[in-house]
Amino acid sequence: MIDTEVETSLFSGREEILARLEQRLEALKKGYRQNVGLVGPRFIGKTFILCEFLHRIRKDPEIIPVYISLTPSDFEGLVERWLGSLLQGFLASQNISFPEEFQLLVKISRTYIPKTLEKMREVKKHTFQKRTAVAFRELLSLTASLREETGKKIVLILDEFQSLGALDLTDPFGLFGKEMMIQKDTFYLATSSEPHRAREIFHERLSLLFGNFEVIEVDPFDSATLHKWMAVRFPEIQMPDSDFRLLSYLFNNHPFYIDLFLEAARLHSLKKNISVWSREMMLETIQESLFSERGFLNQHFESEIQSLVRLGRHPRPFVKILLAVANGRVKLLQIAAYAGKKGPETKKMLQRLMGEGMVEKRGSFYLLPDPLFRFWLRNVFQLKDRELGPDNIKARAYFESRLLDEVRKIEEEDRKDLTERVESLFREFRNDIAEINEKKIMCPTFLEIASRPTNGRFFPMLGRAVKGRWVCQVFRDSVTETDVTSFVDELKHFRKKIQRKIMVTLGGIDLNAKLIAQEAKIQIWDLKNLNSLLDLYGKLKIIPQ
Repeated sequence: MIDTEVETSLFSGREEILARLEQRLEALKKGYRQNVGLVGPRFIGKTFILCEFLHRIRKDPEIIPVYISLTPSDFEGLVERWLGSLLQGFLASQNISFPEEFQLLVKISRTYIPKTLEKMREVKKHTFQKRTAVAFRELLSLTASLREETGKKIVLILDEFQSLGALDLTDPFGLFGKEMMIQKDTFYLATSSEPHRAREIFHERLSLLFGNFEVIEVDPFDSATLHKWMAVRFPEIQMPDSDFRLLSYLFNNHPFYIDLFLEAARLHSLKKNISVWSREMMLETIQESLFSERGFLNQHFESEIQSLVRLGRHPRPFVKILLAVANGRVKLLQIAAYAGKKGPETKKMLQRLMGEGMVEKRGSFYLLPDPLFRFWLRNVFQLKDRELGPDNIKARAYFESRLLDEVRKIEEEDRKDLTERVESLFREFRNDIAEINEKKIMCPTFLEIASRPTNGRFFPMLGRAVKGRWVCQVFRDSVTETDVTSFVDELKHFRKKIQRKIMVTLGGIDLNAKLIAQEAKIQIWDLKNLNSLLDLYGKLKIIPQ
């Protein structure tokens, strides 16, 4: 039995996602099916959400929940796993205990679903005869057979569904999409640890279904949720707000990394018999976790580098590309020059890394989406790589100085006014194509940037470029209808044409205010949008006070 307080901490920040999944389940039972894509980087907590969702819906007598892991394997292995998962899901819905062995699953199920088992035999036969396309179509149709034979609706969870693209099939997503259109009583929940790849599949391969496919992003915790989670998960660790904000910046509020780090901090304090949290202890633990050969986070990232062997016999060129991007070479030609490769070859290698989810392309930028991995590549892997001695003494000392520099940089940036930080971002624009909300925007080189006080309430920032002007207002608190209408009135006082009107809404915006802004053709950047742009330009993200 899970303690109520612990359970609350585990699901805080994820309850909204679980509630949306349960809403989709209720809609399915009423005859309206909307499929869901659950996307987010690895280790962000998608599996945890799936486990809890499965735990809840297994109690529902109208539903057969089926979980299938699509991690890369040969087609025969996938078929075996798919069939076994369907049978286990069915037996669980009947409150029948089931074994792991496939033949025993078949034997127990024969009394209840003989027609579905007959179709399964056909799938196995086509698979054995190497008629892969036919076998895959039949495999996808099994949920319809199960629905017809049991009268129950199906929740089919396809974990890492982008792996279907690795199957030896001409168009697996086309076949998947056609079957999905037909099966109105099957709710498809597709997960992916490669968000950009997943969105590409939704848009391009499953375009006919996109309107009926809701994409839910699993993001790192916000600061308030992280505070609550830490208070229950590590109640003995009491740290000042300044240290908490440092951790938020360094670890990007990533629950997996924070958990590993705080566990290391707990062990560190026990080892040294330290009972009170201190900045010194925090920095020592960061160094141990990220730099030491035995450090949890160092070992985690080392395994990421070692995994590059699957891209080719010689992974070193891929490592050089990762190092290029980690060091701020984010355009194709910059990366090619750093890696000593030609542009077309570099582009192909970047595409391979994108396929692995290690690199993302956002407009004209390439980015390592994990900030802590970038920091480790620059300040640990790269330093050790250059160290000639086996003891890494110089590299360790250099890492300590780099870490202290990073801490100073974070604290200096964190003290700056928010408008000043946005203005600093705008000064980095060089006629680049960036991406916000899956839409590409041109970020021009500004000839002049200045703040212009208007009526004492608004202090919009003006950027003048060759082909037009930008006006941007930063709102720290929640934006209301009055805020938007007042801002719209202020914009009328500008004599010259405004190319882009922007409201940065760090505290959120209510629905009516958002509609008024959209009608006035004002672009809304929330905290996530702004932080995404800051990240592209190598600047620290903003963490609300």
